[in-house]
Amino acid sequence: MDYLNNSIYTQMFLHIKAMRNNNDRHQFACMICGDELVYDTKSNDYECMYCHEVQQSQIYCPNGHFVCDECHSSDAIGLLQMMLVHETETNPIEIVEKAFVHQSFSFHGPEHHSFVPTAILIALKNRNVARSDGESITDEIILEGIRRGSKIPGGFCGYAEACGACVGVGVAIALFTGSTPKK
Repeated sequence: MDYLNNSIYTQMFLHIKAMRNNNDRHQFACMICGDELVYDTKSNDYECMYCHEVQQSQIYCPNGHFVCDECHSSDAIGLLQMMLVHETETNPIEIVEKAFVHQSFSFHGPEHHSFVPTAILIALKNRNVARSDGESITDEIILEGIRRGSKIPGGFCGYAEACGACVGVGVAIALFTGSTPKK
């Protein structure tokens, strides 16, 4: 397993045991205070505790805390960008498993919506699979997958009854085939 020689993967695998033994990560908890989040049926305006942007959300902490999707997933998005540069794996499931054990990934969170297209596109790139137009999968295409996936909001899965990570598969396919709203 040559990926263990890469420092990012060494760091990720140091967290495996802690992740498997820490069921707290699998709760619906506030990133600020750890209390259980409220998943409301209507949106309200909330100010993000980190960037201070005011956004509408149906998800908030009963103690008044709110973290926007961008701040919630920023560490995970950074990890995906690093994987884009360093990952040599050709199996998207292996890529998913490596990223998921990293401390920046929550069991529930909007980062999964970018994570799935990234894993698929990195695996295809590493296999030298050409896109439907014959062109190679580039780092810019994978970055676009991260950007598009990050536009799928947190809570989408429960509120739309369609898994945002599964929508991420569609993002990967659209980038692979060159799909647009007109094509």
